[in-house]
Amino acid sequence: MWLSRNAAFDIVDESPDAIVTGNSSVGDASAPVVGYGADADGATATVDADRPDSHARLANALHDAAGTMPSPYPVPVGESDRLDALERYDFSTPSLTTHLDALAVAVRESLDADVGFVGVLDADTERFLGVDGADFTDISRADAICAHGLLADDPVCIPDLSSDVRFPTNPLDGFDPAAYAGAPLTTTDGHRLGMVCVLDGEPREFDADDERALTWFADQVASHVEHRGT
Repeated sequence: MWLSRNAAFDIVDESPDAIVTGNSSVGDASAPVVGYGADADGATATVDADRPDSHARLANALHDAAGTMPSPYPVPVGESDRLDALERYDFSTPSLTTHLDALAVAVRESLDADVGFVGVLDADTERFLGVDGADFTDISRADAICAHGLLADDPVCIPDLSSDVRFPTNPLDGFDPAAYAGAPLTTTDGHRLGMVCVLDGEPREFDADDERALTWFADQVASHVEHRGT
């Protein structure tokens, strides 16, 4: 499913089944078009973005237009290659798990956060490889904040999760996060396997130093995965 940035959604596939746009003019579309927030000329259907049930109506309109339901989470371009890359690594090797546990501690302490963790995302699950400050079990990718980070080139920082409509529920055991920051865990050949993250129980801002630290820790995790997980 392809969702246009003009409608404040993410591009999730380069082969569209349907297109969502907020533009008034669709132009030459290669797939059925759903207008969101505007009466798009040439759209198969339009959805009023001001309605409280607009997201549900948009999902139904996409289903009708494309003949399939959109993914419940954003999917990066090249997802099948990303999943193949993930299969190359054995994250259970003792030397790797020891280092990932230590890096989870280090990233939490460096950013003075309540929780630090390393997570990877397979086809439908986020697996927590190292966690400090909490005891998480694996969660559905559809509920994972980190699923959105896979599409980012830079760290993703959310100072107040309660104000972000993408995350209406908390799937984590024993901890209620209010703030999130994470950097993509990227292999040498450019595949994003997951995220290196911190969580806080209260809203907080993250500055440029925090982002640089997250990127450094993500690079360290990627290096250990490359050298100890194959």
